[in-house]
Amino acid sequence: MVRISFRSLIPYTLVLTLASGARGQTIHYGPESPLGDGTARSYILLDGDRPLELGFALSESALEGLPELADAPDEEAFVLLDLEPPAENPTPFRLTAMDWNPRGHTPADVYDVPHFDFHFYLVDAGRRDAILPEDPADYPAFEARGSRAPGSGMLPVDYAYAPESTVPQMGGHWVDPASHEFHGTAFDKTFIYGTWEGEVIFWEPMITKAYIESRPNAVVEVAVPEHVATPGWYPTAYRVGFDEASKEYRIALVGFVER
Repeated sequence: MVRISFRSLIPYTLVLTLASGARGQTIHYGPESPLGDGTARSYILLDGDRPLELGFALSESALEGLPELADAPDEEAFVLLDLEPPAENPTPFRLTAMDWNPRGHTPADVYDVPHFDFHFYLVDAGRRDAILPEDPADYPAFEARGSRAPGSGMLPVDYAYAPESTVPQMGGHWVDPASHEFHGTAFDKTFIYGTWEGEVIFWEPMITKAYIESRPNAVVEVAVPEHVATPGWYPTAYRVGFDEASKEYRIALVGFVER
């Protein structure tokens, strides 16, 4: 695994007032981190105090020259970037972190294609990093902590734990069994929830490199839980597109409502 952290970079926030038609909207960027031949950074788009988008902005060249990690063991064949949301972020999401998976990951013939995991954590980096097995040789005990179901209504009703998906410094993964990639259509994008010890700790769009490069300008509604643990602004969809003005790929949570 290659880990790149925002902590090693000089933080800054860039604020732009958007063009006419979106007057009063502002976009705030977090610090840049190198990715491929370009950069990645977090951003928040606001309309006054209301969040419109929280996500990742990847420069046009960021998808070129990405590491292939051909010789890395499977458990280390990914690049992690921690990107702290801008200080102006009013949502409950405390950490934005993305993984580049050049070989994909399990399950085979489903997610084993080059893709990105875009994690929006409801916990900070310290709590995320503390998700570790007490006994590295006892995976079942570790998985039991990651697969513990949250209380009723804290996950979408049809979501199910993906077996053997509890990952150190990440948590367990819950998927929608009705999603297209489990029914004969190739995976291009999906939405996952993450848990640890019965608590929902992240929301995650997972998207292939090829789909992002196609510049789809897509907004995808997601199944949302009936209840949330912390009141605040929560999304109802995510979008994938390319911003011509900034020459950036944008992957973001959108459709925020107050809950």
